[in-house]
Amino acid sequence: MIVGENTTVNLEALLAYGPDLIIAGNSVNKEITGELSRIATTVVIDEEETNVWNDWPSLVTKFGEILGQEDVAERYIAEFREKVKDAKEKLAGLEGTVAFVQVREKEVWLQGTDYLKTYYDGLGLKAPDADIMKEGAQITLEGLSTLDPDHLFLGYFNYSDKSIPALTDEWDDTAVWSKLKSVRNNQVYSINGELALGYGPIGQTYGVESVLEALK
Repeated sequence: MIVGENTTVNLEALLAYGPDLIIAGNSVNKEITGELSRIATTVVIDEEETNVWNDWPSLVTKFGEILGQEDVAERYIAEFREKVKDAKEKLAGLEGTVAFVQVREKEVWLQGTDYLKTYYDGLGLKAPDADIMKEGAQITLEGLSTLDPDHLFLGYFNYSDKSIPALTDEWDDTAVWSKLKSVRNNQVYSINGELALGYGPIGQTYGVESVLEALK
Protein backbone atom coordinates (compact mmCIF):
# COMPACT_ATOMS: atom_id res chain seq x y z
CA MET A 1 0.00 0.00 0.00
CA ILE A 2 1.42 3.41 -0.98
CA VAL A 3 0.86 6.16 1.59
CA GLY A 4 2.65 8.86 -0.40
CA GLU A 5 5.41 9.53 -2.90
CA ASN A 6 7.71 12.31 -1.66
CA THR A 7 4.54 14.10 -0.55
CA THR A 8 2.52 14.61 2.60
CA VAL A 9 1.42 11.19 3.78
CA ASN A 10 -2.08 9.93 3.02
CA LEU A 11 -3.55 9.76 6.51
CA GLU A 12 -6.36 7.40 5.56
CA ALA A 13 -3.93 4.91 4.02
CA LEU A 14 -1.64 5.27 7.03
CA LEU A 15 -4.49 4.52 9.41
CA ALA A 16 -5.13 1.27 7.55
CA TYR A 17 -1.68 0.08 8.61
CA GLY A 18 -2.45 0.57 12.28
CA PRO A 19 1.17 1.52 13.12
CA ASP A 20 2.64 1.46 16.62
CA LEU A 21 5.38 3.89 15.60
CA ILE A 22 5.55 6.54 12.88
CA ILE A 23 8.86 7.97 11.62
CA ALA A 24 8.17 11.17 9.69
CA GLY A 25 10.19 13.74 7.79
CA ASN A 26 10.01 17.24 9.26
CA SER A 27 9.60 18.97 5.89
CA VAL A 28 7.31 16.68 3.92
CA ASN A 29 4.86 16.22 6.78
CA LYS A 30 5.29 19.46 8.70
CA GLU A 31 1.62 20.44 8.32
CA ILE A 32 0.26 17.20 9.80
CA THR A 33 2.75 16.25 12.51
CA GLY A 34 0.08 16.74 15.16
CA GLU A 35 -2.34 14.46 13.34
CA LEU A 36 0.35 11.80 12.99
CA SER A 37 0.97 11.90 16.73
CA ARG A 38 -2.69 11.16 17.35
CA ILE A 39 -2.41 7.97 15.26
CA ALA A 40 0.71 6.60 16.99
CA THR A 41 3.94 7.61 18.70
CA THR A 42 5.74 9.79 16.15
CA VAL A 43 9.46 10.45 15.76
CA VAL A 44 10.30 13.36 13.46
CA ILE A 45 13.55 13.30 11.47
CA ASP A 46 15.27 16.44 10.20
CA GLU A 47 15.37 15.63 6.48
CA GLU A 48 18.23 18.00 5.69
CA GLU A 49 20.44 17.05 8.64
CA THR A 50 20.00 13.32 7.91
CA ASN A 51 20.14 13.90 4.11
CA VAL A 52 17.21 11.57 3.47
CA TRP A 53 17.09 12.26 -0.26
CA ASN A 54 20.68 11.59 -1.23
CA ASP A 55 22.17 9.35 1.44
CA TRP A 56 19.87 6.53 2.54
CA PRO A 57 22.59 4.85 4.67
CA SER A 58 22.48 7.86 7.01
CA LEU A 59 18.72 7.41 7.27
CA VAL A 60 19.01 3.68 7.95
CA THR A 61 21.60 4.51 10.63
CA LYS A 62 19.05 6.88 12.15
CA PHE A 63 16.40 4.16 12.06
CA GLY A 64 18.80 1.87 13.87
CA GLU A 65 19.28 4.46 16.61
CA ILE A 66 15.53 5.04 16.97
CA LEU A 67 14.74 1.32 17.15
CA GLY A 68 17.75 0.32 19.23
CA GLN A 69 19.07 -1.83 16.40
CA GLU A 70 22.28 -0.06 15.46
CA ASP A 71 24.06 -3.33 14.72
CA VAL A 72 21.31 -4.44 12.33
CA ALA A 73 21.48 -1.12 10.47
CA GLU A 74 25.28 -1.29 10.24
CA ARG A 75 25.17 -4.83 8.89
CA TYR A 76 22.46 -3.95 6.36
CA ILE A 77 24.49 -1.04 4.98
CA ALA A 78 27.67 -3.13 4.79
CA GLU A 79 25.90 -5.92 2.92
CA PHE A 80 24.48 -3.43 0.40
CA ARG A 81 27.88 -1.86 -0.23
CA GLU A 82 29.39 -5.29 -0.75
CA LYS A 83 26.63 -6.09 -3.25
CA VAL A 84 27.39 -2.90 -5.19
CA LYS A 85 31.12 -3.61 -5.14
CA ASP A 86 30.58 -7.15 -6.42
CA ALA A 87 28.26 -5.94 -9.19
CA LYS A 88 30.76 -3.26 -10.28
CA GLU A 89 33.47 -5.87 -10.62
CA LYS A 90 31.22 -8.07 -12.74
CA LEU A 91 30.30 -5.14 -15.01
CA ALA A 92 33.85 -3.85 -15.41
CA GLY A 93 34.03 -5.01 -19.03
CA LEU A 94 30.74 -3.44 -20.12
CA GLU A 95 31.03 -1.40 -23.30
CA GLY A 96 28.87 1.56 -24.28
CA THR A 97 26.72 4.12 -22.53
CA VAL A 98 23.75 3.52 -20.27
CA ALA A 99 20.65 5.64 -19.68
CA PHE A 100 17.71 5.26 -17.30
CA VAL A 101 14.31 6.81 -17.85
CA GLN A 102 11.30 6.96 -15.58
CA VAL A 103 8.19 6.03 -17.57
CA ARG A 104 4.89 7.50 -16.42
CA GLU A 105 1.45 7.51 -17.98
CA LYS A 106 1.86 10.84 -19.76
CA GLU A 107 5.52 11.72 -19.40
CA VAL A 108 9.01 10.27 -19.43
CA TRP A 109 11.86 11.56 -17.29
CA LEU A 110 15.56 11.04 -17.94
CA GLN A 111 17.30 10.19 -14.67
CA GLY A 112 20.47 12.21 -14.17
CA THR A 113 23.84 10.98 -12.95
CA ASP A 114 23.54 13.18 -9.83
CA TYR A 115 20.34 11.36 -8.95
CA LEU A 116 21.51 7.82 -9.78
CA LYS A 117 24.90 7.83 -8.10
CA THR A 118 24.42 4.24 -6.95
CA TYR A 119 24.24 3.06 -10.58
CA TYR A 120 26.64 5.42 -12.32
CA ASP A 121 29.33 5.90 -9.66
CA GLY A 122 28.63 2.75 -7.68
CA LEU A 123 28.46 0.34 -10.62
CA GLY A 124 30.84 2.27 -12.85
CA LEU A 125 28.33 2.77 -15.66
CA LYS A 126 29.07 5.30 -18.39
CA ALA A 127 26.45 7.94 -19.18
CA PRO A 128 25.88 9.49 -22.61
CA ASP A 129 27.97 12.63 -23.10
CA ALA A 130 25.42 15.42 -22.74
CA ASP A 131 24.82 18.28 -20.29
CA ILE A 132 21.29 17.05 -19.61
CA MET A 133 22.69 13.85 -18.11
CA LYS A 134 23.89 15.56 -14.94
CA GLU A 135 20.55 16.53 -13.43
CA GLY A 136 18.13 14.80 -15.84
CA ALA A 137 14.90 16.27 -17.16
CA GLN A 138 11.60 15.42 -18.77
CA ILE A 139 12.43 14.00 -22.18
CA THR A 140 10.75 13.23 -25.50
CA LEU A 141 11.51 10.37 -27.84
CA GLU A 142 13.38 12.81 -30.08
CA GLY A 143 15.44 13.96 -27.10
CA LEU A 144 16.22 10.38 -26.24
CA SER A 145 17.30 9.73 -29.81
CA THR A 146 19.83 12.56 -29.47
CA LEU A 147 21.39 10.82 -26.47
CA ASP A 148 21.10 7.45 -28.23
CA PRO A 149 22.51 5.29 -25.40
CA ASP A 150 23.85 1.82 -26.10
CA HIS A 151 21.83 0.43 -23.19
CA LEU A 152 18.43 1.79 -22.13
CA PHE A 153 16.54 1.01 -18.93
CA LEU A 154 12.83 1.79 -18.96
CA GLY A 155 11.69 2.25 -15.37
CA TYR A 156 7.97 1.66 -15.62
CA PHE A 157 5.62 3.03 -12.98
CA ASN A 158 2.94 0.65 -14.24
CA TYR A 159 5.26 -2.34 -13.87
CA SER A 160 2.92 -4.14 -11.52
CA ASP A 161 -0.33 -2.83 -12.99
CA LYS A 162 -0.43 -2.91 -16.79
CA SER A 163 -3.99 -1.56 -16.80
CA ILE A 164 -2.32 1.84 -16.38
CA PRO A 165 -0.94 3.16 -19.70
CA ALA A 166 2.72 4.09 -20.23
CA LEU A 167 3.74 6.86 -22.62
CA THR A 168 6.42 4.70 -24.22
CA ASP A 169 3.68 2.39 -25.53
CA GLU A 170 3.17 5.07 -28.18
CA TRP A 171 6.84 4.93 -29.16
CA ASP A 172 7.05 1.24 -30.06
CA ASP A 173 5.93 1.49 -33.67
CA THR A 174 7.70 4.72 -34.60
CA ALA A 175 10.67 5.06 -36.92
CA VAL A 176 12.60 7.11 -34.37
CA TRP A 177 12.31 4.35 -31.75
CA SER A 178 13.34 1.62 -34.16
CA LYS A 179 16.54 3.52 -35.05
CA LEU A 180 17.82 3.78 -31.47
CA LYS A 181 21.02 1.78 -30.96
CA SER A 182 19.62 0.13 -27.86
CA VAL A 183 16.53 -0.99 -29.76
CA ARG A 184 18.46 -2.23 -32.81
CA ASN A 185 20.82 -4.22 -30.58
CA ASN A 186 18.12 -5.59 -28.28
CA GLN A 187 19.56 -3.73 -25.29
CA VAL A 188 16.40 -2.18 -23.87
CA TYR A 189 15.49 -3.44 -20.40
CA SER A 190 12.25 -3.10 -18.43
CA ILE A 191 12.45 -2.58 -14.68
CA ASN A 192 10.11 -1.51 -11.90
CA GLY A 193 10.66 2.25 -11.82
CA GLU A 194 8.85 2.74 -8.52
CA LEU A 195 11.52 0.60 -6.89
CA ALA A 196 14.72 0.97 -8.90
CA LEU A 197 14.50 4.73 -9.39
CA GLY A 198 13.64 5.57 -5.81
CA TYR A 199 15.78 6.75 -2.91
CA GLY A 200 15.72 3.84 -0.52
CA PRO A 201 17.71 0.68 0.15
CA ILE A 202 15.00 -1.81 -0.86
CA GLY A 203 14.49 -0.17 -4.23
CA GLN A 204 18.19 0.33 -4.88
CA THR A 205 18.96 -3.25 -3.91
CA TYR A 206 16.39 -4.38 -6.47
CA GLY A 207 17.86 -1.91 -8.96
CA VAL A 208 21.44 -3.10 -8.55
CA GLU A 209 20.34 -6.72 -8.94
CA SER A 210 18.21 -5.89 -12.00
CA VAL A 211 20.96 -3.86 -13.70
CA LEU A 212 23.50 -6.60 -13.08
CA GLU A 213 21.16 -9.28 -14.43
CA ALA A 214 20.47 -7.24 -17.58
CA LEU A 215 24.03 -6.18 -18.35
CA LYS A 216 26.26 -9.00 -17.15
